Amino acid sequence: MRSIVAGVALSACALLFTFAARGGEPESKPAAMLSRLKVGQQVRLVRFPNDGGYNVEIPNDKYIKNFERSKRQKYIVSKITEIGSDFVVATSPDGTETTVAAHLIEVITKLPEIKAEADDPPGR
Repeated sequence: MRSIVAGVALSACALLFTFAARGGEPESKPAAMLSRLKVGQQVRLVRFPNDGGYNVEIPNDKYIKNFERSKRQKYIVSKITEIGSDFVVATSPDGTETTVAAHLIEVITKLPEIKAEADDPPGR
């Protein structure tokens, strides 16, 4: 009788461990990826038209200045106002709030630092 009770208890523990391991895996992936983002950080959300996913670009001041100089258009950034365990909220300059589910964020791109020489006119 003891061996039957011990077997059932051992099986129940094994099942609980298996479910806990499977349930924890998807939660850890978004949390690890979202750890690169901070509340108050400037970002630009770029939506992929075909699959609906997002690229989150993390710009820096020199990159923005270089972009605006070369493209002759404004690089509009939003600010992260909230980060949850499975979502990010970004507010644009006009006050529009966009909530993006973590599973829709395909890429977080930290844009490269532009060298100081790029600010100097050619021929120096």
